[in-house]
Amino acid sequence: MSVLCDCRKVAARDWHNRELVFENRSFYVHRLPLFFHLPICLSRRIKKLKSEVAMKNYSIADPLMVIQKDGSLSGMVMLEIDPPRFFDPKIKTFDKNLFFSWISEEAPINLREELSEAKRIVQTNGQKIKDVYFWYTTCPKCKTINGNQTVILLQIS
Repeated sequence: MSVLCDCRKVAARDWHNRELVFENRSFYVHRLPLFFHLPICLSRRIKKLKSEVAMKNYSIADPLMVIQKDGSLSGMVMLEIDPPRFFDPKIKTFDKNLFFSWISEEAPINLREELSEAKRIVQTNGQKIKDVYFWYTTCPKCKTINGNQTVILLQIS
């Protein structure tokens, strides 16, 4: 873990070229403007998410996981929290959802080739992709120390 922030690289053996099941994992959600699929003001949105989560007395899951749902002009930034006890429209819970994960060491702006490769693998297996998510495990502050790492998560339908 970096001293500068909450960033934590993940082990390739756990996340690269793997199928994973997200079971009972809840995320607090906020809209996110995108420019050519890249998030705008992501750090600011994450701070706002953390603030809202604290105000509502939700617990942030450990380890910290913030994922971005892809879209053309807008997507979502999602902060993992411990499962809530009551309904909240700003919470999305994955319940037994299958994901294909792929790790990239490329900068976020260069992820298209890696994303295409991950999609090709999923489609070659005859599976359909429902949604695309990115987990930037390193932020701009610590990438000079730790390097880039992004986990591409393809939700399989």
